[in-house]
Amino acid sequence: MLSATDNELLTQVSAGTPMGDLMRRYWIPAVFSSEVEADGTPHRTRLFGEDLLVVRLTSGAVATMTPYCPHRTASLYFGRNEEEGLRCAYHGWKFAADGTCMDMPSEPPESNFKDKVTLKTYRTLERNGVIWTYMGPEQDSRRRCPTSSGTWCRSPTATSPSASPRTTTSRPSRARSTPATAASSTPTSSTPSGSNRSRSRG
Repeated sequence: MLSATDNELLTQVSAGTPMGDLMRRYWIPAVFSSEVEADGTPHRTRLFGEDLLVVRLTSGAVATMTPYCPHRTASLYFGRNEEEGLRCAYHGWKFAADGTCMDMPSEPPESNFKDKVTLKTYRTLERNGVIWTYMGPEQDSRRRCPTSSGTWCRSPTATSPSASPRTTTSRPSRARSTPATAASSTPTSSTPSGSNRSRSRG
């Protein structure tokens, strides 16, 4: 049995822990592509003990970001996803997919204060019906995302209609005919006649 120290070493995955730092060096599946719509409500998720928002912007690009505005920590989940950015519902600060601040309605046009504010985001890609995020060190952020052509984690309800005919094959019918053939070849019919002859001798 593992000691309490070893158990904590292997199971704690929050930021700054050995296993947390290791797992963050891999691309992690965050949500299904079908769970986020362009200009739609952000999708809440939690990875390695960290609350995150996954959003699909107007162009269809996806982004993973922290859920709180850096101004007054208001929840960006209740913000407006519009025109390639997520706008905080409190003071209207708007953030792009890379975390840069796009707009501060309360600042004068000549102000450059928005250039000094950023929202923490993670590199995000979309592959095979899944949105992936990379939460590791910045120097490893170009680590390749999985590119398999297969379908990931699809439930029966998520299977596309075009795939339905391929799931129907002739195998079940052949499987049913095999026992019937085997049954017909066994001498089951001789058993009752043998029993009748034994009774007639009595």
